[in-house]
Amino acid sequence: MTTTEPHDSASGGIEPLRRSTRVPESHCRWMLLEEASDADQETWREDIRALLGQHPRATLDHDPDWLELRAAESRRRAFLYVGVDKAGQLVGYAPFLAHPSSLSFSLAGRSLLTLPVQRLAITASPLLVDESSQFASDAVHSLLTTLRKALTPGQVLFVLGLHQDSVLGALAERRRSLGFLAMPHGPAYERRMANVGSSLDAYLSELGAKTRADLRRHERMLHRHVDGAVELMIADATEHVVSLLDAVEAVSRRTYQWHLHGIGVTNSADTRSLLERAALRGWLRGYVLKCRGQPVAFMIGYLYNGVYLSESIGYDPEWAHWSVGNVLHLHVMRDLAALGGRARWFDFLYGDNSNKRRLATRSHWERNVYLVPDTLRWRCVVPMLRGFDRATERLVALAERYKIKTRIQRMLRRRSVRGASPPSNRRDEA
Repeated sequence: MTTTEPHDSASGGIEPLRRSTRVPESHCRWMLLEEASDADQETWREDIRALLGQHPRATLDHDPDWLELRAAESRRRAFLYVGVDKAGQLVGYAPFLAHPSSLSFSLAGRSLLTLPVQRLAITASPLLVDESSQFASDAVHSLLTTLRKALTPGQVLFVLGLHQDSVLGALAERRRSLGFLAMPHGPAYERRMANVGSSLDAYLSELGAKTRADLRRHERMLHRHVDGAVELMIADATEHVVSLLDAVEAVSRRTYQWHLHGIGVTNSADTRSLLERAALRGWLRGYVLKCRGQPVAFMIGYLYNGVYLSESIGYDPEWAHWSVGNVLHLHVMRDLAALGGRARWFDFLYGDNSNKRRLATRSHWERNVYLVPDTLRWRCVVPMLRGFDRATERLVALAERYKIKTRIQRMLRRRSVRGASPPSNRRDEA
């Protein structure tokens, strides 16, 4: 099963949720923030900011400004749920970003059957002021009951990076609960992070000896190859965004992802606006590694609450022999360590691979999960999707066992990049 998102969401607008109704729960009731009075909205927004600054699982995707920014730029819609107690005090917060999407039966990158949906996505889990087991259980049960009543036909919930040890994670393991069917989207994985430390040496000291030696060697080799003409471009202000995206697009156009799948970062009007607004709030931190003045690798991310979120990375395949991606990682960690404690952790974000395992210093298990309404339609569809996923996972495992997948990927990468036209620095017209 794969998930696709239409490039033009204007073809299907986001339907509003049904109005919140009271749910008989003793500790917490949930409602849309937009349905509250102006005075309550102002108070609860301040409370949300305080919660974001204190909660260990709070991330940029929970920030209402960020969600509303993304919704405005991409023609999506943010639904911000607040949980309040009997006295009207904020005790929980659950933000969702809604957008048109689809569930697909896909094999070898080809979609065999597509089911259009409107996806309401939340990252990790709702944020609660009290994470004790009984209160958290009551609050999450109340939230799911409220959401089940609010969803309109065609709308589904999606939890990105769900902690398996959370209350919501435990409910998802049941596969059927509180009017929802849980459907895992891909296998569970280890979310990798790295302790930035006070210096690059402090970070490297937490890695394996071989990894440390390899990283240092890669950096020395690259510097020798270009006679020391290595430069790091750092973009953290609005005036840096255009030059950042020019350089990033130049690299992105040379990657196999661009030529095989049409996936990459471009200097489009929407992307420029998003990064400029993020820069105004002090979140943006983008990097480009240049060798002899030529962009060879990039990383675009956001620094939020002491965590650097590495969202987009890429490198020029012509420079793969010189491990420019790993060299850029060293430069990024060196820069983050020099920020005087502003950056404590480097987050590799979703999914896992061997390079993340080598470069990370800690991890936790999580997975991505759909919660779809427990209706006759979905009771038929979900088992088919689960069975199809199991079959494709076995095929992938078999291909990996005999190195077939790796050989095919290398062949496709070589073919996709070979003979590619030179990268264009042309910016999309606003």
